[in-house]
Amino acid sequence: MRQGKTLDRLRGERWATIVAVQGESESTARLHAMGFLPGRKVRHRNTAPLGDPAAYELENQKVSLRRSEAAMVEIQEL
Repeated sequence: MRQGKTLDRLRGERWATIVAVQGESESTARLHAMGFLPGRKVRHRNTAPLGDPAAYELENQKVSLRRSEAAMVEIQEL
């Protein structure tokens, strides 16, 4: 069970710090390879009209994630 807020719930171009990436899957490895690592800053940019995917800014890099992928990233809002 997750303790904190996850990236899929971050809205309104707010910044957060990545606390952890949950899970043991190819998606977890992919998120790590894309730079979703503990301590890095991430910001929600916008969400597609139907709610999936969403765009995020990860230290000057723009990335789109599915809601299910973003739900794997635990964050702390700044």
